[in-house]
Parts: sequence; structure tokens; C-alpha cells
Amino acid sequence: MSRLDFLAQTSTLERWEALQRGFNRSGAVAEALLLLCVVAAMLSVVLFVYTRYKRRHALDFNDPRKLYRTILQKLDLSVPQRDLLRRMASDLELAHPTSLLLGRSVFESYAGRWLETGRHTHHADADRVGELADRLFP
Repeated sequence: MSRLDFLAQTSTLERWEALQRGFNRSGAVAEALLLLCVVAAMLSVVLFVYTRYKRRHALDFNDPRKLYRTILQKLDLSVPQRDLLRRMASDLELAHPTSLLLGRSVFESYAGRWLETGRHTHHADADRVGELADRLFP
């Protein structure tokens, strides 16, 4: 039996139904692929947002100055106190400025060196350094 004979024996309605069944089967595959693409896109967006968040909120241990700035922001200090600490670290040209905050004796040693250099701009800085030491190391 040839194909033409088969087509002649089937009604038009049966052919349309067979065609519809074929589209329904391939439609299910297309819907599954579309769903898979949407899920992959959503996971990509979530992963992108998560990595951006982690990068923004992570401490950068490879950059000593950035670490110092981050720690200064976390401390409960006033803006002038943070500025004084930044100025001390900058004037002393410390490779690792966070070392100022290791302990009271270390801080006082660095503060004494800084006050001796005369780079500070205010005579009241000596008093402010003492107050800052009391604030940082109660």
C-alpha cells in the first residue's frame, strides 16, 4: 500500500487530529525547554546578585588601607576621631595601618611617634589622641 493510498483512505479529520497530536507532543518538549531556560536565567540572576553582594560586603584582606577604612567605619567613632586615625596612619606611612588598633601600648607608641613628627596640625591633637586611646581601649 502506497502512501497515497493510505492518505486517500483516511479522512481529513483524522489527518488533522494526527497533525494536532504531533504538535502537542512537540509543544510539550518546547514548553519543557522554555521552562528550563527560564529556570536557568533565574538561577543566573540569583547567582549574579549573590556574588555582587558578597563582593561588596566582604572585607578585602589584600588591601591593608581598604581594610583599615572598613574597620574604622565599623568602630563607633565620630568623624573627627576617624579622621585623626586616618591622618595618623597616613603621616606615619604605615604599610598596615590596622596595626594602630592592635592594642593600647601599640597605639600609644605610634601616637607618640606621630606627635613627635610635628605633622599634626592642631596643638589639641595630643589631648584628642589620649581621649581616642581611652575610647578605643577602655
